[in-house]
Amino acid sequence: MNRMQAMIFENTGGPLRLKVRVTRKWPVFQKCYLWACITFGIVTVLPLFHYMSRWEEFGDIQEEDLIRLSNLDLEEGMTYSGNIIKSVLDSRAYTSTVLDNGLRVLVISDPLTSLSAASCDVKVGSFQDPPDIPGLAHLLEHGVFLGDSEHSEANTFEQFLAEHSGHSNAFTSQENTNYYYKISPDKLEDSLQRFTSLLSSPLLQLDVLQREYHAIQSEFLKDKLESARQVWRLVKHLANSDHPFHRLSPGNLDTLQNLKNSSVIREFHSKYYFAENMKCVVYGREDPQDLLEMSRKHFQKITNKKSRSEPDQQTGSILAYPSENLGVWVDYQLLREGSTLDIMWPITGNSRCGLGAAMHVLSERHPRSVLALLKKQGLATSLSWSIVISTSSFTLVKVNVQLTKVGGEKSADVAKLIFRQIEVMKVATTSAVKSWLVAVHQESLQGFVNYQTPEVHHFTKTLSSRMSRILHPAYYLGAPTQTTSSYCLFQAIHELSPNNSIMLFGSSDSGRVYRNTETWYGIPYTVTKLDVGDLENMLSTSTESKLFILPPPAARAKIPRTFPLFGRDLEQDYWPTKVHDDRGLTVWWQQDFTFHIPKIDMVLWIYGQYEHYTPRDTALHYLLAEMIRDQIQDLIQPPGHSVQIYYQTSSGLILTLTGYSDHEQISKTLRDLVGVLTRLDMSQISRFEHVVKYKAHRDLARSDYAEAYKHPLYKSRVLLEKNVAPLDQIMAELEKITQESFGMFYNKFWGNVGCRVLVYGNVLKSMAQWYGLLLRPVTQRTSTSERKVDPPFHPTLQYPQGTYYTITHYPNSKETASVADLTIILGPTPWNSDKIEPGQDLFTRTVLARVAATILSEPAFIELRTRQQLGYSVFTKYVPHFGVDYIHMCVQGSEHSAQEIATSVLQFLKDYRSVLTTQLSTDSSPHWNRVLSSVRRDILVKPSSQAALARELASELFSPDSEPDRADMLVAALDNVSPKMLLRFYDEYILGSKSRRIVSLAQSGSREWNMESFAKKFQYLDLNNKTELVPPFLYWHFTYLGLEMGK
Repeated sequence: MNRMQAMIFENTGGPLRLKVRVTRKWPVFQKCYLWACITFGIVTVLPLFHYMSRWEEFGDIQEEDLIRLSNLDLEEGMTYSGNIIKSVLDSRAYTSTVLDNGLRVLVISDPLTSLSAASCDVKVGSFQDPPDIPGLAHLLEHGVFLGDSEHSEANTFEQFLAEHSGHSNAFTSQENTNYYYKISPDKLEDSLQRFTSLLSSPLLQLDVLQREYHAIQSEFLKDKLESARQVWRLVKHLANSDHPFHRLSPGNLDTLQNLKNSSVIREFHSKYYFAENMKCVVYGREDPQDLLEMSRKHFQKITNKKSRSEPDQQTGSILAYPSENLGVWVDYQLLREGSTLDIMWPITGNSRCGLGAAMHVLSERHPRSVLALLKKQGLATSLSWSIVISTSSFTLVKVNVQLTKVGGEKSADVAKLIFRQIEVMKVATTSAVKSWLVAVHQESLQGFVNYQTPEVHHFTKTLSSRMSRILHPAYYLGAPTQTTSSYCLFQAIHELSPNNSIMLFGSSDSGRVYRNTETWYGIPYTVTKLDVGDLENMLSTSTESKLFILPPPAARAKIPRTFPLFGRDLEQDYWPTKVHDDRGLTVWWQQDFTFHIPKIDMVLWIYGQYEHYTPRDTALHYLLAEMIRDQIQDLIQPPGHSVQIYYQTSSGLILTLTGYSDHEQISKTLRDLVGVLTRLDMSQISRFEHVVKYKAHRDLARSDYAEAYKHPLYKSRVLLEKNVAPLDQIMAELEKITQESFGMFYNKFWGNVGCRVLVYGNVLKSMAQWYGLLLRPVTQRTSTSERKVDPPFHPTLQYPQGTYYTITHYPNSKETASVADLTIILGPTPWNSDKIEPGQDLFTRTVLARVAATILSEPAFIELRTRQQLGYSVFTKYVPHFGVDYIHMCVQGSEHSAQEIATSVLQFLKDYRSVLTTQLSTDSSPHWNRVLSSVRRDILVKPSSQAALARELASELFSPDSEPDRADMLVAALDNVSPKMLLRFYDEYILGSKSRRIVSLAQSGSREWNMESFAKKFQYLDLNNKTELVPPFLYWHFTYLGLEMGK
């Protein structure tokens, strides 16, 4: 008798064919044959395994056949919604169908959602680019949003979304292009009409597209600055030159110049953008049938080809990595300080079926894991396994090791240890393998049943991408199939060998000499083909390597899959309840009734007796955070549970703990965490010197300029706060700190410490009280006489109102990039009551700041990015940060100087004032009402996950001036604002001198600064001899040139 075991349907682009794994019962002669194989060491058992469990292939099938064949026995915690397998905790309704034009659509009905969303995945990517125009698929992704037959002006869709609390994005991968957006629920149908029109009939005018060449060029130049992109580019560069993976898939200005007329990109669009080649998801409040009718009405306009075209053969017969390209060691110049080792394996064929399980097992944490041994020897700070990409022709697997200075000198030994771990798995016992596979399957089921979806637009993006790979609708939500077979796991593990790998060692050591240069990024590198002796040495069992033979993990107990959902506690209020307050430890408790998932999220703020003002204090606090982070990594955290440092404050750190509502496991995790916090292990001198101290120094020294736009808020805070130590002094003090001096600081810190905790989620009051008792050792060493009542919270603003200009420069960078960042500091938030000036209505000012940021966001993007092409990153937003209200505007690019960008940004703000006067002529202006509705939704909207909601609530709760009804207060203030009030706010704060405005200009590369011209334009005041007035940005390593203080 045959038994269907699992069904996963991969879309290879050809006719739909069903593959079903069938398991046969063993006849007696086969059992005897297996006994003989085991007894006499016969190794030809693979045909038997193939017979026992194989894929049976059927011909073309229909949708109803798929549904009929999918009636599998569901695991505990799973149920059906239509033809979709979902978690029993998921209250949404799902329906999937194929429209008359061949387009597959999945609709999701969620009556409680605050936002709707849609996504479309097109089965075309960089692999389909013409060989002479790399980047064409990426350019088409940009071009789709630049107008269509119904709306000819560029960015009208973005403008429409911005007016209705929406946002869109897209990405191009090797074989897919994905478009997704979110929108106010009442505008979902209008957005679908616009969205489908863009997909089916984009204008694709060459003169408009050519503006996007510069945006793509800016992305290309930005990527050149990112260390993570270096290894990715090198791996692509080392691929077969005839394979599309070798090409510069995003394209740049040079590759796109080969596009001479728009007919080429229109033909490309016509060839691939047809109904059967698309998978779409629609998420809304409407019931499933209404959503289906809505989808059918609009997606039906996307035409289908009369005859299905043959799939592309570009990757079919060409190996991405032939044998001569494997078994190599690559040395390359790393942009960032430090050294890193990446080992990659391109896996093809049936060996890929067990890769997911293999990655899971190799990432296992236990006291003799590879990472634990590497850290013990002072060789590495982190190690991670991942599947980098998975295409129809191959899958790329990677292990990344962040090395210490000592590890960089012994990179070959580190690689050897990793291969030894893999060898141990190859000879593992049958019971160990079964233990691994059962654990992997149970953890997958646990994660699926208790999964909390991300924001709606990211959720739809993920689903549409998955639909393009998996043909069977039952598995669209990622429901795990039955346990991976041992045969699949062994196949995958045996592929992870030295002779099938590419080993890449990156070092920032400037003294190295390299023989080659990569074509596009200019990365210096040297490739060495390892001979048979070198490869065998990787697997040798020398005396040293025997020390690192890893035992297989023991069989685990059954992992719980479902957890109870508690009802509302009678003592629960709408604001967190204080359940413990003693000896510096304060614990609040709040049940969650937003997400209804069996999870607990805890936020812990641990603060010392003073803020670190001196360079030595700052360095000691950095070491403290790094030491705790390092030892937290050693905790064996069960699936679904994690402890991490979320944020480092100026006097301590904020930790987060998340896990399932497993009271016993949460208690154990808290005990382990308290042990890390209160009993520092200083016994391993090499680990302190080579791992902890080295990592703290490296993180301070690295200048992650490629993502500079992520840091300016912190930079502005540092510029405004007094007594912040200069970076070079911090790093000098860091070098002086010894193990003994750090131990003395550690004892002093914990001798007077406070701790504030929020316990949030599916948790009862009695449980929260118990968790408070478990945390008491954190503060028990603090004496009552030295107790610090309140933590430091509010920044001290050191400059008067006015405009300040800062200039930073990376003159030694190989590439050129520019940033102009405008941070408008309005003043204290309404809840920072001790800072409020008499007569100020801070609630009104705060909501006006939100309105102004909302109004400016999309016009700034259209003008500065689309029209002027100043940069690849342009955004404007309102941010409350550490008790201060900000409006933050940032442009980062590469083809213009920072001065030019800053001039354009400031000029835009001046010019847009007249536009506002026209748009906001009356209180009943449609534009005004749309903006107010958008701001109101933003104020009332909850974070997209329980963990994010807990962090937001904790930030309000830990403030000395916390209020339980902030949103209601802001909405009440919003109802009383008018266009005249906004225009006055714009004049006084955005254009005027009532705020503190910091214009930060930053630039890397050899481009010269026209300082004289800049000084005349901005009345620049040279303060080179007074640089101590402005503390440098802690996370950037730059040369400070000056500051202008003007009114």
